[in-house]
Parts: sequence; structure tokens; C-alpha cells
Amino acid sequence: MNQRLLSRTAQTWLHAGLGLAWAGWVVSLIVCFFSLPLVSGWTHALIGPRQHHDDAKRISAWVAGGDVEAKIPLGYRAGELTPKEQDHYTDVRRLLRWNRTVTGVGFSLLLLLGLSQAGRKAAVAAAGIALWEFFMLLAIAVVWAVVHWRSLFAFCHNLFFAEGSWRLPKNSVSLQLFPQSYWQEMFGLVLFGAALVILFGWAWARHCRSAGAPITSGTKN
Repeated sequence: MNQRLLSRTAQTWLHAGLGLAWAGWVVSLIVCFFSLPLVSGWTHALIGPRQHHDDAKRISAWVAGGDVEAKIPLGYRAGELTPKEQDHYTDVRRLLRWNRTVTGVGFSLLLLLGLSQAGRKAAVAAAGIALWEFFMLLAIAVVWAVVHWRSLFAFCHNLFFAEGSWRLPKNSVSLQLFPQSYWQEMFGLVLFGAALVILFGWAWARHCRSAGAPITSGTKN
């Protein structure tokens, strides 16, 4: 009895961990999508300052670019990037590369899970748990953003960048190209995109459970 209880507890924690990893991977996938030059250009045209659209596209293209030797463009209609701004964009570029790596590794792990029936069952269970974990985190993030956006923005930046390295003066070129309103709406778009993918995963998990054969070629257990 105790062994059975321990086994169920371990399985619950495993599924919870996989669910959290699944939710995190989905967010990284959505960030990858929105960082693509074509997509970032479209989103800036939609929610960014129109007078700075061309300049924002140039920076976004460099940040998402794969050419390591390429130098960041310095001169823009709004002015010239300061050394601190250049360093921050270099940090962002490095972070996006890591994010693409994490996304690729996560996708590979999902494929590996699909190779065994136990892995498929774990993936299905994790997809269901990820829905609730993600929406709990989503509720916290939304309330936090509404109550005190600046502290949420600072928290997210301090997770990935050195303290103070991302803080720029109000008259900086970067804040003219990407003002606070842009990041607020971008935050909403990323969460909305992640929510859609999580819901799709949950619907897929329900379908697999009702079919009685998680991710198989139509055969039932």
C-alpha cells in the first residue's frame, strides 16, 4: 500500500514537473515566433509607433539575425544608440539564441517521449496538467501587470539580464522605438499565443484519453 502511494506521489510530481516544462517550452516557442524578423516587423507595425517602424525593423532584424559578425546599426531617425543600448541589444541577441536552442531541445525531447508508450502517456498527462499550471501563472502575471506593470517588467528583465544593464534613460532611442505601451501589448500577444498552444495541447490530451490510446496509430490499449 505504501509503495503504491509512493509510486502515485512520484508519478504526480513527475507529471507536474513535465507540465511546467511543457508550459515553459510553449512560451519559449511563442517568443521564438514573435522574434522572427517578418513577425516582429508585422507586430511593430500593428502596435508600435508608426514614425519609428523602419528603425524598429532594422534593430529587430539584427537582434534575430544569425550572422555573428554582423554589426548592430547605430544611426536612426530618432538618434544614435548609446554604448549601453548597444550592449543591451547584444545581450538580447544572445538570449534569443539560447531561447532557440531551448526550443529545439524541447521539441527533440517531445519526439523522444513519443517513441515509447510510457513516454506518450506521460506527455498526455503533462499536457493536461500544463493547462492548469499555465493558467495559474497567467492569472498571476495578468494581475501583476495590471497592478504594477513596472515591477513585473523589472522582474522579467532581472531574470535574464544583469541588474541595471537594461535600464535606459527616458529620452533614449530604444524607448522611442519600443515604448512601454509596445511592451505591454507585446506581453499580451505572447501570453495569448501561448494560451492557444496550451489549449490545443489540452484538447489533444483529452482526445487521446477518450480514444484510449495516447498518440498511437489508431490502435487501442
